[in-house]
Amino acid sequence: PNIVRYWGSSTRTVQRGGQTVTEVLLLTGLYHGGGLQDAIQAHREDGGSLSEMQLLQLYQQIVAAVGHLHAQSPPIAHRDVKLENLLLE
Repeated sequence: PNIVRYWGSSTRTVQRGGQTVTEVLLLTGLYHGGGLQDAIQAHREDGGSLSEMQLLQLYQQIVAAVGHLHAQSPPIAHRDVKLENLLLE
């Protein structure tokens, strides 16, 4: 339901700025369509914009994805919903 597929994860310890930190690496699906921000920018560069219907469809998909996260038990909060994190297929 409009959620990036999670395949697995791993952690590793690295030195950064003289400190030892743990990085978490996530393996997710690859989305060739890029992000919503990229699509909007491409339309602007071509002198156009997204149509009202395209915007409504995107909004509906975003709301469905966030609603799905919130419906989990316990609910999941994304905490970083922004154009760069909205991927297109």
